[in-house]
Amino acid sequence: MKLYSLLICKWNPGNLAYILSSAYSLSTFSYFERGSIKELCVFISRTITPKLIIHSREIIAHDQFIVCGYKWNDGLTILSICDSDYPTRIAFRCIMEVYNDFSSAFSDDTLNKIDCDYSVRYPQLREFLQRYKNPLAVDSISLSQMKVEQAHDTLRRSLKVFLDRGENIEDLVQKSQDLSETSKALFKSSKKMKKSCCSLQ
Repeated sequence: MKLYSLLICKWNPGNLAYILSSAYSLSTFSYFERGSIKELCVFISRTITPKLIIHSREIIAHDQFIVCGYKWNDGLTILSICDSDYPTRIAFRCIMEVYNDFSSAFSDDTLNKIDCDYSVRYPQLREFLQRYKNPLAVDSISLSQMKVEQAHDTLRRSLKVFLDRGENIEDLVQKSQDLSETSKALFKSSKKMKKSCCSLQ
């Protein structure tokens, strides 16, 4: 059960989604992978934030990552990126706690003036990530109960669902300014490996 990242985004219709703050726990990845994983987290967050449904718990799967996201009326969006074993109920509990703390720290007026990434300082996000890294430590419900329990208002979708008609993930990756050339090459090679694995079966 791994919680890799928490990201706070802000989206206004007609604009890009801005990454206000982010925190990462990537020690399970090799040193050389961590930069690409961070870029991938930002890319996924910026891509899906405008398309999330307001006031709906959404779960988006992409490769080995599960993204839990929630967007409020004002465009403020909080995302949790974890592995498939991490309980989504706990991820959404973390998201709600972060929202309550963050929205009390920053006024609507401050957030509405945001026009670039990382324009607010919010070190508490790292503290939330550390606290929620072990989901069993923050919740008394047993792991077996967590796996069975599913919120009825949760939408589960694939990242591909967020693409506009005629778009494909490969084109978005190539156009993205969030991904370095190394990350783009890594994405392309992982796709080729998946195809060759499938053809061997």
